[in-house]
Amino acid sequence: MMLKRVLFILIAVLFALFLIAGTAKALVGLKALGFRTLVSVTGGEVPHDDAGFTNILLFGQGDSSHDGKDLTDTIMVASIDPTKTQSVVVVSLPRDLYFLATDKMGKGRINSLYRDYKGYLRGKGMEAPEASKEAMREVATEIGRTLGIPMHGGIKVDFEGFVDAVDVIGGIDVTVPEDIVDTEYPDENYGFETFTLSSGPQHLDGTIALKYARSRHSSSDFSRSARQQQII
Repeated sequence: MMLKRVLFILIAVLFALFLIAGTAKALVGLKALGFRTLVSVTGGEVPHDDAGFTNILLFGQGDSSHDGKDLTDTIMVASIDPTKTQSVVVVSLPRDLYFLATDKMGKGRINSLYRDYKGYLRGKGMEAPEASKEAMREVATEIGRTLGIPMHGGIKVDFEGFVDAVDVIGGIDVTVPEDIVDTEYPDENYGFETFTLSSGPQHLDGTIALKYARSRHSSSDFSRSARQQQII
């Protein structure tokens, strides 16, 4: 059984604040929570495209205790305007998008590109941290090429980082659009549990926020993407 993965959308906001503020505080916070980033701004001009946007690829995956941990089942592009509007626009990419083979990567679903290329690099003798960064960089480049926009970096987070980050800020407030009853939410023992959440205003801690962002069997991938974007 392939477990579903989640993307921590709040990363986009933290990263945007880092870019806009021009301070290392947000980056330190990301590293403290175990986030992996290819972008490090220590001063000077923030990288941007011709329209003034900084484009970051956001990856979400399971942690080491879950099967298929390197599948990035949730991928989003965050376009950040750090000067004019100081805003973030986030677009979800369906995990079943199929990519043809490139010069460096084989063909396959978008959620497997990072895993497969990282595995290829590891097989060539590259150490895990370097293989992870290079795989993120190559996937970001290829997705940017397909979308016709430059990618200036990537950020990857797992379940534990998601929960920790939400708890650090004291939880999040969301308005749940409809009752959620997911009888097939994956548990830590490779089985299932029932996750329920009532519609209306809710204050979520990290654990419940993860389930809210990750649940799919009560609705669809599109609804899940909408919930993830709502977290912003």
